[in-house]
Amino acid sequence: MATGKLIQVDPPELRFPFESRRRIPCYIMLTNKTDDHVAFSLRSDAVEKYITQPNREIILPRSTCKVEVIMLPRWKAPHRQEDIEVHSVVTFAGAGVDDIKCKWFTKKADNKLDIVTLQVVCVFPTSIHRRLDLKTTTGKLIEVKPTKIRFPFELRKQITCSIFISNKTDDHIAFTLTSTNCCDYSVRPSKGILLPRSTCELIFLTEEQRKAPRNMRCDVSFCVNAVVTFAGATVKDVAHYKMFFRESGNTVDEVELKAIYVSPPKTPPPVPERRDKGSLYWASAKANLRKFYNGLARRRMWKSYTKINSDSDLMREPLSVSSSTQTES
Repeated sequence: MATGKLIQVDPPELRFPFESRRRIPCYIMLTNKTDDHVAFSLRSDAVEKYITQPNREIILPRSTCKVEVIMLPRWKAPHRQEDIEVHSVVTFAGAGVDDIKCKWFTKKADNKLDIVTLQVVCVFPTSIHRRLDLKTTTGKLIEVKPTKIRFPFELRKQITCSIFISNKTDDHIAFTLTSTNCCDYSVRPSKGILLPRSTCELIFLTEEQRKAPRNMRCDVSFCVNAVVTFAGATVKDVAHYKMFFRESGNTVDEVELKAIYVSPPKTPPPVPERRDKGSLYWASAKANLRKFYNGLARRRMWKSYTKINSDSDLMREPLSVSSSTQTES
């Protein structure tokens, strides 16, 4: 941290993650170390390249003020060193921003001028990614299991899948999850607070799909951002997305997750019931008895049928004899 006689500046330098033709913000904290009211003003030789909000303000005794420094769009990173100076002086109690005058921050004035110089440093995203090693699912603050989000694909059905995020530290961790396709994929909860050494389950939900994707590819990726927060923080505190920017001075942990489609699990075939030897014996005995009785019944039916036929033949014989005698007479 950069320290002067009146104020303390944290961090001690302005680190901008440089990207061509984009506005890049950075944040610093100014702390009043005295028991007096202190007025400050930010100045730079390259005024046309930076914007500061607020540019000047009054800091109460033993209090802190947050200042946002924005680097205006550029084609290339600065090739020479650029500095931003924080000028501060002691002012009277009850002073406001409208009371601040430019002559207060000149060396010719009777006020004791305190100057803290901040150096501008451009950090390229490639070095940030190499340092955080985003290819793994284990970060410095959190750990994500499983390593991939697997959706069991089924036509015209909503598909669910879950992962677990674990806090590896003894601090409270705030996390948020973002995706490249918010329309077809949703997650609950998308942000929250992880207590020290605790685990949270995230449930992913996909919309119904009428066609199977080509080669079962899932063209979506997710990113989990995590930062250390204060004890007692709630989900409402996570709504401030600036806390997940590295420019804010927080230690941001990022874990990238890839999603894939897998075939749904097949239903196992029914398992036959296990029987002991006694039950198998009685089952076979019953089957044999059933066969025996069926055969006996058939034989009885056949005997009754043949008996009926023989009786009918005997009844026909006298009729034939009587008819022959009548013809002879």
